[in-house]
Amino acid sequence: MPKLVDSFEFVVHRIKKSITTRYQLPATNYPGFSYVEILLSLFLIIALIAILLTTSTVYIHSRRTNLQTIATKMASCEIERLRKLAFPSLPASGTNDIDASCSADLSKLPSSTARRTVANFGSPANPKIKQITVAISWTEKGLAQEIKLETLISEIGL
Repeated sequence: MPKLVDSFEFVVHRIKKSITTRYQLPATNYPGFSYVEILLSLFLIIALIAILLTTSTVYIHSRRTNLQTIATKMASCEIERLRKLAFPSLPASGTNDIDASCSADLSKLPSSTARRTVANFGSPANPKIKQITVAISWTEKGLAQEIKLETLISEIGL
């Protein structure tokens, strides 16, 4: 009986040896990277570039929207301020800067101006109706931008 056990151990040992040698990778002496490593690194680099481009585009659109919001807020503030005034208290016809209480954020717009134009409305001009135009202008990336709001104010109300 011991012979059976000995021969069985020999067979098991031989099978283990053949399994371990069969699945070992051959040793290579070639320096450098494998194709899989190169493809993986290229994929990671492309993914990082895509994320960077997306983030920069979102930032550009966000900044443009923010500047337009600031300009619209200032123009709306000036129109609402003038609507609260009594009709005889409205500024005389002509073009002037907007009120300081509404132009506090003007410094946030690059190279900006804020102008208000008051004129009699209609043809022929009716002195009982005033047309008020508020224009906020600024420069963004060398291009002129402008937000313009207009309203009519009558002697008998809006």
